[in-house]
Amino acid sequence: MILPSDPLAQQLIGKPKGEAFTVTQSYGVTEFITITEIIGIYTHAVHETMALFKNRFAGEQGIGVFEFNSNDPLGSFEPILRSQTRNQNDYERQLYEQYNLRRVTLGVLAGLLQ
Repeated sequence: MILPSDPLAQQLIGKPKGEAFTVTQSYGVTEFITITEIIGIYTHAVHETMALFKNRFAGEQGIGVFEFNSNDPLGSFEPILRSQTRNQNDYERQLYEQYNLRRVTLGVLAGLLQ
């Protein structure tokens, strides 16, 4: 990642992906550079966080990371969505059963279903 104030960033402004150019460093070394990707700072932050998530939060429960096939995103998401929907339906069914058995009040039920 290059900060906007960096001299190299200033040279990159307006250049499209795929453009190649040379940069001479302050110590006299010339480098040949090709722009391979342009992403926003927030996109970069999300990518970096997700790449390092498993190491940073090893063994933690409640937060998950999944990878999907960008060529078939719906095929990758479908099992996850089905599982979450099934879990939510089971949760709601159990709450209604507790309400029908008069173990929780309508107010408690409403609060838990928000």
